[in-house]
Amino acid sequence: MHKYSLNQVVLIGRLGMAPEQRETTSGTVIANISLATTTTRKVEFDPEKWEENTEWHKCVAFGRIAQFICNYGDKGRLCNVIGRLQTRKWTDQGGVDRYTTSIVVEQFQFLDKRDQSYQPQARRQPTYPDHQSIPDRDNDDMDIPQDTDDLPF
Repeated sequence: MHKYSLNQVVLIGRLGMAPEQRETTSGTVIANISLATTTTRKVEFDPEKWEENTEWHKCVAFGRIAQFICNYGDKGRLCNVIGRLQTRKWTDQGGVDRYTTSIVVEQFQFLDKRDQSYQPQARRQPTYPDHQSIPDRDNDDMDIPQDTDDLPF
């Protein structure tokens, strides 16, 4: 084993469906989840338009983590996954070698409350008590570039 290697994946995304639960013959719980992450960028020739790209990740969890995911996971829940990439190889019925890569979950956390699952048709607006106001911020004293072309990345 090489002592200077790292295989780690960190994702924050939403569950694309309810977790699929199964068990091994020895009784170990396995959870398969599909996690969606979305990146947004400006369209090259039209700075007013933004383009979204959603990537789907296959994740598999075992044991207590899998049980937790199956008990509390619902489609749309926001979660944090830390794990490692694992590629499996098999031969299909036609004799062709096939590969699949998934993330083996080592740490898992829900980042929202169970009843706050993502619902695109009903966006949530923050609510504040009547006695509390949001202070207006004057951005003049902040050193934030107004044009994204000035950003170093």
